[in-house]
Amino acid sequence: MNSNPLPFSDTPLAKRLLETSPAAVAVVDSKRTIIFVNQQLTDLLGFSSQELIGRHSDVIMPQLSQCASAVLDAHFTSQFSCNENRLPAEPTLAVNKSGMCVPVTISLHEISGSNQSWFLAYLAFAGSQPVDDGVLKAERLEAIEQMVSGLAHESRNAMQRAVACLDLLDLDLN
Repeated sequence: MNSNPLPFSDTPLAKRLLETSPAAVAVVDSKRTIIFVNQQLTDLLGFSSQELIGRHSDVIMPQLSQCASAVLDAHFTSQFSCNENRLPAEPTLAVNKSGMCVPVTISLHEISGSNQSWFLAYLAFAGSQPVDDGVLKAERLEAIEQMVSGLAHESRNAMQRAVACLDLLDLDLN
């Protein structure tokens, strides 16, 4: 584990909230060393927390340094607090355990302590390539076909019951 204390080490509630967050979360220090990851991030990228904590953030987020610099620049040139949500204009790439790039959007927040700065990074899966229109239409037609087939089957069952009742009624009348 990294020797840097966690920015929320004295507030177990904050740590618990980050652990249970539905978003993938990483906390990195000012040197971009990963000091905390939650389960959602390890699930998204396939690493264990032990494989990530203490390593440089470039292992999973090569573009984080550029994003963090942009956040700091915006902080120093604006009157607003740096704790605001800063999203890159386009999805960036994170690297999973197998070395493949995963498109994500990164939301950064600076956490300032008494003598140290950390960055809280939220990663959201940005999805894959846009779905081909032909594939989408084929999937819709397949769903419609399944629905019509189910309706026909249920209608046939009801019709067979009605015919059986009419046959019994016909026997009674004769």
